[in-house]
Order: sequence, then C-alpha cells, then structure tokens
Amino acid sequence: MRGGDWIVLAILALGLTGPVAVLSAGPVPEPFAAVLVVTPPWVSATEVIQRAGGALRGPVQPRLGRIASSQDPEFENRLRREGAWLIINDTRLLAFCGVRS
Repeated sequence: MRGGDWIVLAILALGLTGPVAVLSAGPVPEPFAAVLVVTPPWVSATEVIQRAGGALRGPVQPRLGRIASSQDPEFENRLRREGAWLIINDTRLLAFCGVRS
C-alpha cells in the first residue's frame, strides 16, 4: 500500500458511515410514531416488525424498508434485537415515503 492510500481509505470510510450514523442517531420514537425499518435483504422486515410487537403502517410500503409503529416504548430496542439494521424516525423522510402523521 502506498503512503497516501490510507488517507483515501479513511475518507471513504467516513463518507460511507457518516450518513448512516446521522440517520440512526435520532431521538427515541414515541409510541405510535411511525418509523422506517431497514433490515438485511435476507431478512423479512415484516417478520422483524411483527416479532418486535409492531404493525405495518400505511397503504404502500417503500422499497428501502417497511414503515411500522407500536404502542410499546421499547419498540426500537426490540426491532434491533430482532435484526433491524436501521430505524429512522424522521418526519421529513417518512413524508417522502408517503406517511402523514
């Protein structure tokens, strides 16, 4: 590896992980609040949501993940334990996906 290659790799790593960290570091969703749940492609997001005690929300689901809500204040923690990669509680993003609060 050449001397400057590590700098390029560090910039790439920060560029790829930065947006994920920003989106996932939001406030804990309130009960009944809609969240976008993203799971690995080999895992059914619908099953993860159901096992975590939530329900799908909205007439149409985005391709990126599934929109869900739950009355349980521990819903986000349960989603993570069941295998969710990312849970996004951002009203602007959800509005873009067609969810109106």
